Amino acid sequence: MSRLSISRRVAVSVVGGLVLLFVYASVYRWGMATFEGERLGFVRSLQVVLEALTTAGFGGDAPWSSPVMNAVVVAMNLTGVSLVFFAIPFFVVPLLEDALRTEIPSQSSLTGHVIVCADSPREGALRSELEEMNVEPLFVKPDRDVVRDLLRDGVDAIQGDPETAGALGRANISEAAAVIADVNDEINASIILAARRRAPDIRIVSVVEDSDSEEYHRYAGADEVVRPRVAVGERLAGKIRGTQVSNGVSDSTTTENEVALSEILVEQGSDLAGQTLAECSFRQQYGITVVGGWFHGEFVAPVDPDRTLVEHAVLLVVGHSDQLTTLNQTTTGPESCKRAVVAGYGVVGETVVNCLRQDGVDVTVVDNEQKEGVDVVGDITEPQTLKKADVAEADSIVLALSRDSLAVYAALVIRDHAPDVQTLARADNVQSVQNCYDAGIGFTLALSDVTAHMVAARLLSSGGSDERIDRPTVASVHAPALVGTALGDAPVGTETGVQVLAVERDGTVHANPGPAFEVRRSDTLILAGTETDLQAFERRHTA
Repeated sequence: MSRLSISRRVAVSVVGGLVLLFVYASVYRWGMATFEGERLGFVRSLQVVLEALTTAGFGGDAPWSSPVMNAVVVAMNLTGVSLVFFAIPFFVVPLLEDALRTEIPSQSSLTGHVIVCADSPREGALRSELEEMNVEPLFVKPDRDVVRDLLRDGVDAIQGDPETAGALGRANISEAAAVIADVNDEINASIILAARRRAPDIRIVSVVEDSDSEEYHRYAGADEVVRPRVAVGERLAGKIRGTQVSNGVSDSTTTENEVALSEILVEQGSDLAGQTLAECSFRQQYGITVVGGWFHGEFVAPVDPDRTLVEHAVLLVVGHSDQLTTLNQTTTGPESCKRAVVAGYGVVGETVVNCLRQDGVDVTVVDNEQKEGVDVVGDITEPQTLKKADVAEADSIVLALSRDSLAVYAALVIRDHAPDVQTLARADNVQSVQNCYDAGIGFTLALSDVTAHMVAARLLSSGGSDERIDRPTVASVHAPALVGTALGDAPVGTETGVQVLAVERDGTVHANPGPAFEVRRSDTLILAGTETDLQAFERRHTA
């Protein structure tokens, strides 16, 4: 039921009150003539009714001799008292709510911002990614309560229908850096058309669920179309094939001497988990150097040699490409996957199947609906379905299911019936990833995280992205202006904000060089910083 405005409540109450007075006055007048033998005028009857409803007294008519009239008067008294309790929720509470209600803006004067039209579980990750890039997002939401919650969290938002050019105009689209459309394929197309109509030159990034929608979004006017489900499927398949060195989120950075900077995931059950960094002997065994790492979501550089590596930590490592590949093959996954089971045949599942079959992997597809490409129809959480799919004899199983809770439950069932099978999964929300790991899933990719990273990458790509969109990244550069200078004497951090993670010299990587480290002409510096910071470093020290 829609919420009534105060004016409508007043109108309903006035009309209802008049009807109530008329009915009671008519009943009272008739009752007095019939049961008490007194003929009263309508005005006199109305006066008695008002006195009864307000419990102000009954004048000369009391007492009444007939039971019927006494019952009528009692009913009027009870009605009057009930009206007080009716008025509290009908009038008082709404008035208090309106008085305390946060003022909801319907327009914005921001400039250089990114307009976000999103309504999905990925929204939180996208917001975090934009904030990390030092981008000011402005959310356009049709729901007043959602806008209020965002404002209370310190997020800029306005109320409006993102499918209309008017709402996007009130979001100051003419001064915005970009528009992100991430609701669903149909609504995204309308958002693109409205944005292009209001600001023909605005940069538009759209997220599609179905790959077939990509060309229609481009027809509508999207500059970039992101297919995160396809990317998740490709990365899960790559993890099974053992072709990924990184954790599937960020790419490696390689110097001209084939020295690569990459990320290594400490998987559940890995030999690395539980050991200290010193005990892992990365440099002695593989020739690589650990220059930093993410522990419980926090980046640490340098990493203390006595620090214990926990499951799901991500290490930032430097070494030659072949050395990183050797480490990856030693510490992750099976040596080769000959047979895999894929549960769920949506976009993610179908992508995994296509990638694995291209590599000659025997794949069995399980889905709860009969459709082309499905080998076994059934619920993957049921033991009989696991037997039909012969999961126990597979090398790997990918859970590409529609709900995170379903993937967690399926993992528990699989762990009980096929404990030796490598389990991988996609998750909608990053908050579900830890539950997936706790349930026994060895590798999980959050669709929300991948979407956020891909959208950020499109915003940073060439083609008119605003210089204020700034994301932390890693780069390798030569710095002729620093040749012969010790790092401690070069105000690199104070001037540009970058951090020197390592220096590659003659094929050897020197991680976390100290202030006395002197730069030579052949050195390659591996730096961490935002795009703006790195550009500032290049202007000052690479010329």
